[in-house]
Amino acid sequence: MNGGDLFLTVFSYAVGILLLWANVKEYKEYNTALQMELKRKNYECYDYSKGLKVIYIIFAIAGISFAIYGYFADDYTTSAIGVVTFFLFIGQTLLTSKKYRMHYDDEAFLLAGDRVNYKTISDIKEIRFLPFAFKRITALNGKEYRVSNGCLKIIDQKNLERREKKKEGKKKQTVH
Repeated sequence: MNGGDLFLTVFSYAVGILLLWANVKEYKEYNTALQMELKRKNYECYDYSKGLKVIYIIFAIAGISFAIYGYFADDYTTSAIGVVTFFLFIGQTLLTSKKYRMHYDDEAFLLAGDRVNYKTISDIKEIRFLPFAFKRITALNGKEYRVSNGCLKIIDQKNLERREKKKEGKKKQTVH
């Protein structure tokens, strides 16, 4: 191993560990906020992260395989790419709980660490390159959220229930 190979190896580990550290930090912050919110109210959970977790783990295994292969074949570039890939996909596996899980109740849903009231949804659009998989929800404050079709069904159902309760409340007021 010459000086360039040593630098590449050390650099790839440093980048990989930095990526993993950033993802672990983001996950911990999200999880702490989520646990506080879950203690405050009861939410149901819709988890659509399982498929992506499997894919990310497969890529992490491929990354570590390339790292090991590169090390034994004295191909430190392949090894470095494998190390970074491994750390990147392990970190992303942690974040699937944040990005691909929705907690919801009758008033709002929790997605990506934010609480969004159903009545604050201003727009729902298809994502052009994935029209069959995800939709983009825009809240009144302008923030956008990517949701699966399953999440959108739940949001639509809860919005419908909210409107029906509102109509029932108005009918009761006019009867009295």
